[in-house]
Amino acid sequence: MEAYKLHPLALVNISDHYIRFKAQLPPEEEPPRVLGCLLGFQEGNRDLEICNSFELIWTPEEGTGRVIVDAEYLAGQKVRYKTVYPKMEVVGWYSTGQAVDHEHDLAIHKAICDASEAPVYLLFDPFRVGAGEGTSTSRHKLRGAKLPIDIVEAVVHVGADGQSQTSFRPAKYAIETTEVERIATDTLARAQEGEGTMTGQYVSHLRNLGSATEMLNARVEAIVEYLRAADSGEIERPDRAALRAAAALVKSLPKHGGSARLRADMVREYNDCLLTAYLATMTKGMAEMDVLQARFDAAGLDGSGGGAGGGGRRGRF
Repeated sequence: MEAYKLHPLALVNISDHYIRFKAQLPPEEEPPRVLGCLLGFQEGNRDLEICNSFELIWTPEEGTGRVIVDAEYLAGQKVRYKTVYPKMEVVGWYSTGQAVDHEHDLAIHKAICDASEAPVYLLFDPFRVGAGEGTSTSRHKLRGAKLPIDIVEAVVHVGADGQSQTSFRPAKYAIETTEVERIATDTLARAQEGEGTMTGQYVSHLRNLGSATEMLNARVEAIVEYLRAADSGEIERPDRAALRAAAALVKSLPKHGGSARLRADMVREYNDCLLTAYLATMTKGMAEMDVLQARFDAAGLDGSGGGAGGGGRRGRF
C-alpha cells in the first residue's frame, strides 16, 4: 500500500472516544488506552480509504499487561455495520498511546486479523500538540504541524534464526475529504458558545472570511517571492509553467479602475455594516422603551408619575 486515505470522521470519532473516557474520570487520573476498529473500503488496486470507526471492548490480562479483545463483541459489531454500510469493511484498528508497543500491540493486531485480512494500525497520541518548530501553539505554528497520529502496518520478515517474525513499519497517509466533510469538520472545529444566535453566526462568518483572506495573502506572497527570486537570478531554472500561470493570473486582473471599484465596493460594504449597527441599536432602544412602558402600566402609573386611577400613591417597579 503506497498511502492510506484517512477521512476526518474517523479522527473525530477516535478523539471523541478518548474524551468520553476521560470525562468519566477524576481530573488528576489519566484514562486507560482506548481501542477500536477502523472501517473503510478498497476498490481494486486503488489506495485504501479509512472512513469511519467504532469502539471495542477489552480487558487487561493479569500480570502481563496485555489486552484481551472481546472477540464476540467485535464479530457482532462487524455484522451490524456491514448491514448498515454494505460497502465498508473492517480495515484496521486504532489505539491511544505515545508509542507503538511492538510486544503487546502485535498480540492485539493478531486478534484483529480474524476480522480483517491485513489490518492497519492507527496510533493516536492525545498528548502530542504538534510537530512544528518550537513549542508555540499559535495558529500559525499549528497550521503546518503534523497530526498527532501514526499509521503503521505489519510486515513479516525472516529473522536471524531463520524463523518468520512480524513487526510494524510506518506507512504513509493522506487526509481525504469530500465537500460535505469539509463543511462539517470546519463547523465542528470552530463551534463556540453563542454561534447558535445570529450574532454568533455572523462572527463565525467573519472568522472564516478572515482565515480565507489570510491564506490568500500567504499564497500571493509566495508567488511574489518566487517571481522576485526568478527575476534576480537566484533561481537558475525557473519553472516555465509557474511563470505562465502567474502571467495568466495577472492578465485576468482588472487593468483600469480596478482599485477605484474595489474602494467603492469596500465603502458600500462599510456603510451597510454601519447602517445595520444603527438599526440594531434603534431596535434595542425601542425594545427597552416597550419594557419600561409595560412596567409603568403594571404599576398603575401614567407618564407623568401620577396614579392612573386618580390616586397619588406611587408604584414600585
